[in-house]
Order: sequence, then structure tokens, then C-alpha cells
Amino acid sequence: MNRLVMPLMAALAAVLPAHENHVTMRLEGDFRIIESNGIPDHETGEFPNAHNPNSIQEQQFHFRMPANPGFSGEITQCQFQPWGVAVNGVVFDPGTAEFWNHDRDSGWRYEAIGGKMNLGLDQANAHVQPNGAYHYHGLPKPLLKGKQGMVLLGYAADGFPVYNDVAPKDPKDLKSPLIKLAPGYRLKQGQRPNGPKGAYDGPLRRLGAGPERVARAIEKALGRRRPPSRITITPSAKVSLATRRMLSDRAWDAAMRRQFPQPH
Repeated sequence: MNRLVMPLMAALAAVLPAHENHVTMRLEGDFRIIESNGIPDHETGEFPNAHNPNSIQEQQFHFRMPANPGFSGEITQCQFQPWGVAVNGVVFDPGTAEFWNHDRDSGWRYEAIGGKMNLGLDQANAHVQPNGAYHYHGLPKPLLKGKQGMVLLGYAADGFPVYNDVAPKDPKDLKSPLIKLAPGYRLKQGQRPNGPKGAYDGPLRRLGAGPERVARAIEKALGRRRPPSRITITPSAKVSLATRRMLSDRAWDAAMRRQFPQPH
């Protein structure tokens, strides 16, 4: 009998969290307060595992976000930190700390889902931080089990609700038929063989220009009776100027910092 019981108990220990899920959600004035121990309310993969050496541990999460959020007109980047929390108190933290060629200055990080590196994610698209925090890198599939249509999965740091990949066809008519959403991200064609600083050989290279073209444009401008103070040579320059006119000073500065990080 013991030979049957022990393997069964070992299997259960591999998928059931060692601690119980505890989460509370309440409104205090204009804010939504979510407190949790970070333990999921569903089965997990086996942690530690061959690709994630960390064990799930209780946390002391306290989140405070607007209960009635509004659009600020600006984009706030959330890097190296959770951007939201699920209804079960587990955080959404999709970023990774694994960089291309182990070079943090490259700006290239591996994706946890479908990337080159196996980071030991389980069936919920989640794994564990070194501090024991279980967190989601993608759609937490167990939270959709037995549910249909739009499902409230959690709340973002700015207070807006987070749903699954189903939404009304007409975003201005919540009674319109539901459709499955698709990401707008598209991988551009072409290669950059030598990493972030290598030459890009795809069709978008036409947006740029080599030094010879820049020199010719400057020479031509200097030959004018009244040389212009600004010369737009490439299509990408025209796009940048148009973008600058659309963005606020703060949003533009943030975009420039992301594109051209300060040296350490």
C-alpha cells in the first residue's frame, strides 16, 4: 500500500501549491486595494524544475490603484516590474532578466513564451522568481477554465481592468458580437546578424541612409543662398518629426530615453 501512496503524494506535491491562496480586494475612497500572499488558486507546474530552480513562496503583496481610471494621454513604461495583478492575487510580470549574449546593455531580452530559452513555464504561462514569487508571463489559462466570453482576469497598475483575448467587435458597442482578438505586433522582415548594433538587411532599411547620402544632402543645402537650419534626408527623419509634433515633451523624452539609453 505504501508503495502506491508515496508516488501519489509526490505527484500531488508537484502540482498543488504548498500554501493556500489568500487574496482580498476592497475599495477605499478613489482607490482599489488588493492584498494577497501571491499563492495561486490553481494547480501549478513542478517548481523547482530543470529550467527554473526556484520554489513557490508566500509573498506580502499590497497593491493600490485608481478605482475609476482615466486616460492620461501618455504611455508609462513598466520594465523589470509587474504591470498588474490577477483576481487571484498573482502578479502579471512578463519581462525577463535574460539578455542577448548575457549583455544587459544590448537592450535585447529573450521572451519567456516561445523564445529561444526554456525558462520552465508551466501550463498557466507562469514560473517563479528567485524570491519565490509565482507570476504570469502570459494568459493565465486556469483562470479561464469553465468560463466563456469576456473574463475579468485582473487589474493593471493604472487601474484599468484586464480581460482575456475576447472583446466586442465594436468597442463602442458592448452589446455587439464578441470576437477573438489578435495582437497588433508584427515581426518585421529581415535579419540583424551581428546583434543589436549590426546592420539590418530587411526592407525597412530604405527608411535610413548611408553617410554618402547624408553628405550629398548637406553639400546641396550649403549651396543654397539661405541654407535651411534643419534638413530631413530620410523617410525615418520625417516620421520622427511628425511623431515629435504629436507627442508631449514628457512622452517624447521618455521615447528618446528608450531608444538611446544613457551610458552606465
